[in-house]
Amino acid sequence: MPKKYMAPIDPRTIRKELAKDTVPPDDSIATVYSLGNRLEVTTLAFRRRNTSGLRKGNERYRVNSSTGEMATYTPRKNRGEDVGSLQASFRNIRRMVEANFRGGESELHIVLSYCGKLNPSPSELYNDFKKFWKRLRYRYPCLEYLLVIEPHEDGRFHGHLLVVDVEGHYLFIPKEELEALWGHGSVYVERIRDVTALGLYLSNKWQTHPNRLRFYPPRFRLCRWSDGLYKPISKKVSRDDLKQMVKAGNYTLKYSDAVQIEAKTVTGEPVTVQKIYHETYVAYKEEL
Repeated sequence: MPKKYMAPIDPRTIRKELAKDTVPPDDSIATVYSLGNRLEVTTLAFRRRNTSGLRKGNERYRVNSSTGEMATYTPRKNRGEDVGSLQASFRNIRRMVEANFRGGESELHIVLSYCGKLNPSPSELYNDFKKFWKRLRYRYPCLEYLLVIEPHEDGRFHGHLLVVDVEGHYLFIPKEELEALWGHGSVYVERIRDVTALGLYLSNKWQTHPNRLRFYPPRFRLCRWSDGLYKPISKKVSRDDLKQMVKAGNYTLKYSDAVQIEAKTVTGEPVTVQKIYHETYVAYKEEL
């Protein structure tokens, strides 16, 4: 039988709402990130769909994939206008934190700030950081880093720097030494204790401080890391294979929710575009 034709979706009608059903279909495919003692699982009920019916032509135009017509496109003025992209970036920050840091004597959380009237752009801050990192790593050659750049309420940027001695050595760097190497203002330093809380703190700014997101320039990378850190890689598994992973790793379901995306086609027909299931499994150590 020929495939049933569905009219393109009208992007103006797209809305997201919580779904009552939070149990993914048994025949669906799950995307799994393994993050220390945590499994982060996302399951889509349907294959991905092009909800806008548009594909990129160039920086100013998009092409309607159904009709071939050209449509004008207004570029984003800042990353705060692209919430979906920011959410993906913040999720990646949390994954990087939880995959590479455990908390303890070989890890530090350092905040790099500017003094006085200095108000660098994010790119200028990153350039200053590269010089700082070169000087710091000359003294401490076993360090690797994760850097998250974020703005204050007034738009002035600062950097959250997580460092780890990959050889596992006790790491202590005096605040005065860090400020001398940084050379642009004050430095705050603390030992990393609660990795989960720190990951949430760095990745939840789109909810806790949404007004600050407008300060990020378009396409700016919020998070950068050194080559020695591990980048979490997702893998796609069946729901049956996921159950086996959970059982083998002694994981317990800690959190689950689901959202569904509803819309109408250009002809007015209602359609469920997607249902997205989120699950978090945690492995607890057995007490002896």
